[in-house]
Amino acid sequence: MLSKGPPEIPQGFILITGMAKRYSPEPDDSLRENARHLIPAMFRTMMSHKAKVVSHEGSPEELHAMRIAGRPLRYVMESIRPAFGKGFRSCLKEVKDFLDIAGEVHDSDVMIGLMEKYLDEMKDEFTRQSPPESMFSLRGISQALRAEKEIREKKFRQL
Repeated sequence: MLSKGPPEIPQGFILITGMAKRYSPEPDDSLRENARHLIPAMFRTMMSHKAKVVSHEGSPEELHAMRIAGRPLRYVMESIRPAFGKGFRSCLKEVKDFLDIAGEVHDSDVMIGLMEKYLDEMKDEFTRQSPPESMFSLRGISQALRAEKEIREKKFRQL
């Protein structure tokens, strides 16, 4: 979905790594000039998770980290959109669409985790208190879990 990356980060541009990524704008430069440095750096930070997301077949943790890293990029791009043309709006749309789908995948990951936990708890409860025949009542939950996993996989492939 994210077709092409931004140009290289200019030499001398300060990128401080840490839990929260920080960028140092040049106070004497215009908004447009700072954005030309800031946006590629932020994009690179988001895309630094791509290899792990791909190699771990959509690891929920890695995808969520990529999504979290991309949100500031989206917010900055949305706030400065009026200063740029159609090409910029097209890039913003790609970033927004990616983050929206990644958010839907994350929602599925959370739902899958909750359903798996509930299913395990109910299996333990039925095993302790009831004969194994009562397991049939968990069939609907198991079907819903499989359906949610299919939804997640379909959404992930859209990324």
